[in-house]
Amino acid sequence: MGKRGPAARPRLQVVREGNPGKKSKAELAAQVVLPPEAPAEPDWSRWFPTGGNDDRLCKAAAKRTWDNVVKMLDAQGFLAQVDLEALTDLCVCEARLLQLERDISRNGVSTEGERGAQKNPSVTAANQYRTHLRHLRVQFYMSPAARARATSGGGSDVEPDDPWG
Repeated sequence: MGKRGPAARPRLQVVREGNPGKKSKAELAAQVVLPPEAPAEPDWSRWFPTGGNDDRLCKAAAKRTWDNVVKMLDAQGFLAQVDLEALTDLCVCEARLLQLERDISRNGVSTEGERGAQKNPSVTAANQYRTHLRHLRVQFYMSPAARARATSGGGSDVEPDDPWG
């Protein structure tokens, strides 16, 4: 027969979701060690394949975001090879958001459709990218609240200055 009770959670999940066993943070952190190493920059042509003006601008924006974020996080030892996918996603989201904002600037918030004035679809897509980008920035400690939680060791998702939290 197997052990009673729920299966043990992986150590990374314990660190990420909380610590009901009340193990010390140092003990948990010592169990989860990834060698600090900045991942190699991806080929942006995979996400922006055409040679059009929009894709060139998106590639430049993604590269600029990559350079800034990797420089900042690598200096602090926060990056590992496993961060490649999330970091790439962050850069692509940032570039797509800029592309959508350019479209909104060119065509306006509302456009003419079959039934008259309608909301520009780029507005909805930009809001979705903004939401995803906000979550990615928290993962990489790129917001004041995320940095405060990282340094204080708190697990709360409520910002310290949030009057509603």
